[in-house]
Amino acid sequence: MTAKLIGAVMIEAACAFMGFYASDRLGKRKKYLGNIISAMSVLETEISFGANRLKKAFEAVDSMIDTRGLFSAAAERLEKEGVRRAWADAVSEKKAELRLNAGDAEVLEMFGGRLGMTDTDEQIKNIAHVKGLLAEREKAASDDCAKNGKLYRSGGILVGMFLILMLL
Repeated sequence: MTAKLIGAVMIEAACAFMGFYASDRLGKRKKYLGNIISAMSVLETEISFGANRLKKAFEAVDSMIDTRGLFSAAAERLEKEGVRRAWADAVSEKKAELRLNAGDAEVLEMFGGRLGMTDTDEQIKNIAHVKGLLAEREKAASDDCAKNGKLYRSGGILVGMFLILMLL
């Protein structure tokens, strides 16, 4: 009897953990998209007022805002790979850590394709455009988190209870 009880508690804990973990991933995606939007604003300021080289601007952004090293990873690769390839590789590398989905990564990669290719005014326009796209994605992530977060938490608990009932 004790073994059954311990097994039941372990099953419930594992299922609840999986539900809470899935819910947490939704919340972190929303958070990191917000951080990236803020980082884009800082980058915009660095480019327009600081007149910094792109590498220094990327490093400054990462020192101010938590983007899990996205901008630093791109800065490290800039001289070897060029802007477009360095940015795309950094996005690919940090995609999982930032909890980005394929659409989020696509928007960020599009940003890197135009960065450093034009004058300051065009780069500012590009950053503003990408910030708008990311804001839309952040709103969708927020809606998704509100809609599905509670579902995942409750679902994990209920699936655990269902499994326990099936096994007893």
